Amino acid sequence: MPKESEQLLHEQKNTNNTLKKQIERLRYRIRELNCLYSVSRLFERRYVSLEHTLQKIAMLMPRACPYPEKASVRIVLKEKEYRSRNFSEFPLKQSASVIVNGREIGKVEVFFSEPATEQPETRLINLIAEHIGRVSDERETEDLLKKYQDSLELQLIDANDELKHEIETRRHAEKALRESEEKHRIVLEAAPDPVAVYDTEGKIVFLNPAFTRVFGWTPEESMGRYIDFIPNEQLPETDMILNHISRCRP
Repeated sequence: MPKESEQLLHEQKNTNNTLKKQIERLRYRIRELNCLYSVSRLFERRYVSLEHTLQKIAMLMPRACPYPEKASVRIVLKEKEYRSRNFSEFPLKQSASVIVNGREIGKVEVFFSEPATEQPETRLINLIAEHIGRVSDERETEDLLKKYQDSLELQLIDANDELKHEIETRRHAEKALRESEEKHRIVLEAAPDPVAVYDTEGKIVFLNPAFTRVFGWTPEESMGRYIDFIPNEQLPETDMILNHISRCRP
């Protein structure tokens, strides 16, 4: 075989090998992107618990490795572990810390049974760890807000119950007062002697029929007026009583 042909075949072989490596690397990058996309979709399911989501991610991540059957994943978050199927702590490992507010609260660990030409990029593991930290912080904040909201709702319910009780108590008191006033009115109206009731300002608020018969003034023309029927010798005592009543008013 001519030397030129051998060189051409050698170059073609090298080109094919390079192309195969590039295709394999591209396939691996596609698996990584698919993994990252699936992780993002899992976190979008807000109705699913964080624990269930992390377990799904641990089961999903080995697919992004060059040899999924020779890789294991463990996610640790606040002393809870989520492991991939048939988990084993292989000798080789890549990991990233889950950080929230500058504090480590967990790890994302990928174990390998043997070296591979293409290992999962640390950037991918870091992205997943960052995503876990961000979502964990958001969920914790939401839980705190929910607890605070529930506490406020309970306080509001208690306040409403107290207000209802106070309104009901006041309603009963007002009813009892009206009934008492009605009883006193009936007694005063039936009294044979003239009776006039004054307010604290000395104005008439009630006259019984006997008063009208004796003095001729009707309630209509006397209400709200000041009519002096108090003897002069009783004025000091009357003023003292009125002052005492004024001081005792709420």
